[in-house]
Amino acid sequence: ANVYGYLQYFDLDPLPWSNPFKAAALTLGKPNFAGALFGMLAVIVFARALYGKVIITRVSYLLLFTSTIFLGFQTKSLQSQLLLIVSILVFLFINSFSKTTSLFKTVRYLSLSAFSFATVVVISIFGFSGFAQVKDRIFFQGSIPQRLDYWRTGLDIWNDNLVFGVGADPFQRYAALYRTPEQIIRDGNMVIPDKSHNVFIDHLANGGLIGGLLWLIMVLSVFYVLFKIIRSSFKNHVEISILASIWTAYVVQSLISPDQIVLSVIGYSSAGLI
Repeated sequence: ANVYGYLQYFDLDPLPWSNPFKAAALTLGKPNFAGALFGMLAVIVFARALYGKVIITRVSYLLLFTSTIFLGFQTKSLQSQLLLIVSILVFLFINSFSKTTSLFKTVRYLSLSAFSFATVVVISIFGFSGFAQVKDRIFFQGSIPQRLDYWRTGLDIWNDNLVFGVGADPFQRYAALYRTPEQIIRDGNMVIPDKSHNVFIDHLANGGLIGGLLWLIMVLSVFYVLFKIIRSSFKNHVEISILASIWTAYVVQSLISPDQIVLSVIGYSSAGLI
C-alpha cells in the first residue's frame, strides 16, 4: 500500500485509473476506502515499532508508520485519521492489561482519557456555535450531509419493509423513491445511491429486522469474546491487541461508509482470529 501510494503521489502510477479526486486511492476505487485501509492497518507497524527486538527493526517500522500516516493524509479522507486514532487508542488500552506495572496502568488511563477528551471535543464542535467554521469544514470534507441523507433513505426503505427488507442488494432500485427535493438538487437527478453508507442500515434495508439483527449479534459476539479474553490472563497480548484494534476500526468504518471487499476481508479475518 505504501509503495503504490507513493506511485500515485508522484504521479507515476502505470495503470490508467479514473481518479477525479486527485488523491491517493490505491486500487480500491475511492480515496475513502484507501484512507480506511491506511487507518486500520497502521496499528500493526505501530505495535512492531514498540515491541521490535532489534533497534534497526524498530526504526524501520517507525518510518513505515510515519509514511502510512503521511499517505493517509494524501487520500484526503477524514476516515484515515479517525480510524488511526481509534485503532491506536484501542491497542494501547487493551495492551495495557497485559501487565500490572504503574507504566501500563498510566497508559490505560491515558488512552481512556484521550477517548473521553475526543468525545467531548466532537460534542462541542457539533453542539456549540463557536465551532461553526470547524463544523462546516468537517461537514464538507466528510460529506456528512450526503451520508445523513443516505442513512435516512435506508431507514425509510426498511420502515416500509420491516421484517424481510427488499431482498439481496436491490437498494438502488428502491432508493429513487425516497429521495427528497433537496437531495435531488444537490446530487443531480441521475444520482441514485446504491448503499446507505452504513452497513447496519444496509442490512436492515436489504434483510429487514432479521438481517439487521443477525449482523448486530455477530458484531456483539466478537466484542463479547474479546471482553472475555481481556478479563482472562491472556497470552500473546500484542497480537490480540492488534486484532482488536483492526476489528474495532472496521466496525467504526462500517457505520460511516459502505462496505468494500478488501476492508471486509480484513475486518472479518481479524474477527475470526479473535
